[in-house]
Amino acid sequence: VFRRLKESGVRIFLVTTDCREITGRCLDELKIRQYFDEIYTDDDDRGHPKPDPYLIQEIINKYGMKKEELVMVGDTVTDMEFAGNGGIKAIGVADQEADRRILKRYTEMVIDNIGYLPEIRKSESQEKGKST
Repeated sequence: VFRRLKESGVRIFLVTTDCREITGRCLDELKIRQYFDEIYTDDDDRGHPKPDPYLIQEIINKYGMKKEELVMVGDTVTDMEFAGNGGIKAIGVADQEADRRILKRYTEMVIDNIGYLPEIRKSESQEKGKST
C-alpha cells in the first residue's frame, strides 16, 4: 500500500501520540519506515499534541503544501478531530461496525482497510482531472 502510494507521488507523514522508540520499532518490524517523508511522535517536544492542528500547519509550511493536498488517515476520534481542527480531509479506518459508526460522526469516508487508499487516490485524481 505505502509503496503504491509513494510511486504515485504521494507524500506520507506519520503523526502519532506514541513515543519515537516504540513507533520506530513498529515501523522497522513492518519494514515500512522508508515510505514516510517525516515522522512526528509525541515525544518530539513540540508542545502541540493531536488534536491540536499545529503539525498540519508545520507540514504545510515545511513542504510547501496546501490544505487541499492533505488527508488524515486515522483510526481514532483524536485523528478525526486533528483533521477537523486543521481544516483537512479525513478518512477513518475501522473494521468493526461500532468503530465505524463512531468515526462516521467526524468524516463521511470510513474504510475497513488501508489497502483501499491507492484506489481512492486514483479515483480522486481522475475526478479532479474531469473538473479542470
